[in-house]
Amino acid sequence: MIKAVFCDMDGVILDSMPYHVEAWKRAAKEFGFRLDEEKVYFYEGAIELSSSKEVFKDGDKEINQEIFFKILTRQKQIFINDYLEKIKTFEYVPELLSILKERNLKLALVTSSHKDILDYSLSSDLKKFFDVIVTGDKIKRPKPNPDPYLTAIEATKVVPELSIVIENAPAGIKSAKSARCNCIGICTTLPPSPLIEAGADKVFKTHSELVAHFLDLLG
Repeated sequence: MIKAVFCDMDGVILDSMPYHVEAWKRAAKEFGFRLDEEKVYFYEGAIELSSSKEVFKDGDKEINQEIFFKILTRQKQIFINDYLEKIKTFEYVPELLSILKERNLKLALVTSSHKDILDYSLSSDLKKFFDVIVTGDKIKRPKPNPDPYLTAIEATKVVPELSIVIENAPAGIKSAKSARCNCIGICTTLPPSPLIEAGADKVFKTHSELVAHFLDLLG
């Protein structure tokens, strides 16, 4: 029997990824780079300098650390200023969290977003469901490293084999599996194949399927 469920935020709890992508696109353009949108979704939660070389392109011009951090800073500004009010919670998420809470499971939110973004975008009604919140600015090694989920495991005091992670991107799935957690992929931003290839144990297309799965699992 599972004892804990750990959830990513963007693309799992919040329908926010299209707005993150738009903010990345606008920020990159300001610095003379084009954006590969598909790669943004693929590298969600793990856009660092190394992966940015695949995400941002402009002929032979190569992104460097200084430009990357300028784009990153500008992306955050654009997202907060122009897109926060557009973000919605995915349908069935409050129902899912209520079901899990009623079964006395430990719940953790494990996101690559920094605390300031989380505080702006996640409502207090959703925050109250989570026993633990792990944000990207508190982790030395981000997804796809195991550190975010190891932090959640330590905080909830639940062994990884008795936990289930819900993720929507390969980096998060790899992070969960490298922490020895079970992992469910949900296809809010990508098709099933990259989630399966990343190691997801199960993949669902919708949150309603996810609710049905947990009702069946938990009885």
